[in-house]
Amino acid sequence: MKKIILVLALCFILMPLKSQADVSSAFNPMCWSQKDCDAVHKTYNSAYKPGEGWLNSDAPCTGDWGKCLAPGKTVTEISFGGQNSFTDIGQFFKSNYNLALSLAGLLAVIMIIVAGVQWTVSGGNSEMITSAKTRIGGALVGLVIAYLSYVILNTINPALVDLHLPQTWMIRPQLLTKDTCKDMPAGTKFAPAADPGIVPDKANYAKVKSFDFTYDMTDIASLRKNFKCGASLFMENGNGQTCTGDVCTASDADHVAVCTDANTSSDPKNPHQCIDGNLIGVVYNSSPFKGDLASMAKQLFIGGGAAWSDPPLRDNVFNDFEMVPICGKGVAVSTLGVAKSILELLDVSGSGSEKTIKVEDIGGGKQRITLNMSISKIMQEYNFCETYSNFKGFALNLGFNGALKLCFARKDFAHTAEQHMIGKNGVDLGDTFYFFDKHSSEIPVDYLFSVQDLKNGVVLNIDAAKVTSFFCDTNGDSPAHLSTYGYLIGK
Repeated sequence: MKKIILVLALCFILMPLKSQADVSSAFNPMCWSQKDCDAVHKTYNSAYKPGEGWLNSDAPCTGDWGKCLAPGKTVTEISFGGQNSFTDIGQFFKSNYNLALSLAGLLAVIMIIVAGVQWTVSGGNSEMITSAKTRIGGALVGLVIAYLSYVILNTINPALVDLHLPQTWMIRPQLLTKDTCKDMPAGTKFAPAADPGIVPDKANYAKVKSFDFTYDMTDIASLRKNFKCGASLFMENGNGQTCTGDVCTASDADHVAVCTDANTSSDPKNPHQCIDGNLIGVVYNSSPFKGDLASMAKQLFIGGGAAWSDPPLRDNVFNDFEMVPICGKGVAVSTLGVAKSILELLDVSGSGSEKTIKVEDIGGGKQRITLNMSISKIMQEYNFCETYSNFKGFALNLGFNGALKLCFARKDFAHTAEQHMIGKNGVDLGDTFYFFDKHSSEIPVDYLFSVQDLKNGVVLNIDAAKVTSFFCDTNGDSPAHLSTYGYLIGK
């Protein structure tokens, strides 16, 4: 048993106590600049002195990088060898060990000098000469033992003389990147990484001297210069991660251009392109239930409404896929629709077609939708809504093409399309003429597109699997409707 314990002890001593990957300090979240480390410490310790909690060039952090202690350093009342600040008890012992070696060397030199003087003044006295020789020999042996102990311990395991005890090091904050820079937290600072069409080199992050600009919606000149559609940008504390610029310049002051992404672009090799329009999006169906047989199986054995066809949107033969202004005070969408139709018939300029959504199949069961409304048309729609009541926002009116739907209450089945209103982030706001028509004034504005959204441009992805079919239920206040959409109106 004693032999086993001895072998385990030797293995522990001989085993390296720390192993760090050779990672560039700029990308290692354990590595801090002194400026950032000091700034963090000062937030919770006003008496903190610069550099107290920062260890410069402590492996694996090299150059101008170091580690940042969570609690800071321990400061002693008495200095030991001119040092009174220690990260842990291990550094305290190491510092005093080095001091002891220095004192041992100094003491040996003093003893040799004293012995030399004794030998010089001995006048040939054999006893004094022998005493001097003994003193010199003892000083040399003591000096050799002192320094040989360091060599022996360092040979067995450098960690025995480099007494680093386990520490609680702070981790440098890392931003979680978004696809586009405008979706990053407000105040995030950026630096250029690569021009549009060029793959950014992560290694260049370590060469960035400063992060000088933010995504400020009020600074149009900066946005157009620094956040061009398809440009890559490094983020401060992003550890080399990049986000993509999305700013486009429209053909004229009365129109908007939007930057496509990987889902909405027609060119997979060049996903980021500027196109004229306020909105571009993709409608798809992630549900495994597609087509007539799957729809019937879902209704008979699973429930939850019928399935949609693949692709999910019907043909826009009536040009009724529109961006609709939503008013408050209970004005129904159907009422607005009649009034708007009359106004647009009187609009000889034909500008009413601007609000119509264009739909095109792009393969794989996906359909791309685009909207190109002039800013003057947006404001005309806004003012129209204000004429009836207060303006709340805009929503998309889309027609979803249903697969075979069963209605047991009416003993009916059909392939019937349903109109649904779609809000921000592709959320289903309810079937247009049943739930939404009754409750549009109750839906919070956070779910609707604002005038500014349409002026800035919107990229939207709509999953038809998250749009619920109500073929057999025409009561907008039915339990089924409220269980699905009640959260929109607080019910």
